[in-house]
Amino acid sequence: MKEVVMGKDEAKRIWRLDEVWKGKGDGARLKGVSLDVREGVTAVVGCSGAGKSTLLNLLVGFEQVDGGKVLGCGGDEKKVGFLGRLFGRRNKGGMVGWAPQGGGLWSGMTVRGHLEAVLPWSCYAFVPVGDGGREIVDLSGRDKGEVVGLWLKSFGLEALADRVVGRLSGGERARLSVVRALGMCSGLDWGGMHREPGIVVLDEPLVSVGKGDARGYWEVIRRWRGVTGGNVVFSTHFPELVIREADWIVCIEDGEVVWEGEVMELYERPVSEKLGAYLGELNWFEAGEMGVGEEGGRGVRPEKLRVEVVEGEGGDELGWIVVSSERVGAVVETVVRLSGGEQKRLLHVGEVLEVGATVRVFVVDHCEMQVKACI
Repeated sequence: MKEVVMGKDEAKRIWRLDEVWKGKGDGARLKGVSLDVREGVTAVVGCSGAGKSTLLNLLVGFEQVDGGKVLGCGGDEKKVGFLGRLFGRRNKGGMVGWAPQGGGLWSGMTVRGHLEAVLPWSCYAFVPVGDGGREIVDLSGRDKGEVVGLWLKSFGLEALADRVVGRLSGGERARLSVVRALGMCSGLDWGGMHREPGIVVLDEPLVSVGKGDARGYWEVIRRWRGVTGGNVVFSTHFPELVIREADWIVCIEDGEVVWEGEVMELYERPVSEKLGAYLGELNWFEAGEMGVGEEGGRGVRPEKLRVEVVEGEGGDELGWIVVSSERVGAVVETVVRLSGGEQKRLLHVGEVLEVGATVRVFVVDHCEMQVKACI
């Protein structure tokens, strides 16, 4: 059963999937998917082979559905076609820029050529000037070399402008694919008329780029969104990227959407341990633990869990006993023995605990006030 959780004020949809199938039977890559993709930034998550790439391919028109419909805010998107939109065809939903997993780059063309081919040279557009400069530029009559240079510089590609795709590394290809998609959707008007915000679709973007560099490139994407009002749909395996960049999340398992809604809703109130794990580590407490009722479990993120040593005598009757405790990055992983003898793994903030210590476990709210205690 798919869980759907939306905000109080529903965002405008940019795509709707209505009972979409890709393939047939149990081996289908998508199985009757119904989904609204909304304005803002949407992350698509799931294990390898779950159907993430297939979903994105259908959104951009690179593949066609075998059943159901993919609808945009202007009608049936599959009638628009991938190549038509890639080379500048407009539709009521705005331009669509695509960065597939393989890059989708044009062999034999230079890095510079990829930007020259897609930038909207006849209108006002976003250009990543940087350094606090004005980033809305009239491209008509503007020096193409200068504009392309600014785009390439924003993704660390300026020194490779005249290099052909076949001589690029994997990380360089990944950056070029993303910057081309952004450039394609950078226009703000068309012949003096307002242009609908573009949609950039990124399939596991920048995975071969170091995290520190990738964060800077995502900052360019944020600036692009701030100026153009554009939307982003991306797939990823990285929870921290979803939390930092996305407004909405779509969870796919075996070709089916099992949860969709706001990122922070799933982060703070996961309905199951498996779904909660899509956004990183969490502690899962079953009925009877941490004051959880009989109706189900409760997920608690490490930053909200406190494990405190019980001072004085009392032994096992007062709490849980520490079996092991070690720091793992920013959190502490502690294994405790429960009163019934079974063991439980806890992820929490604070100090590494002494083996054999008796502890109590607390959940804290944003004001650091204790709200639940496990005895």
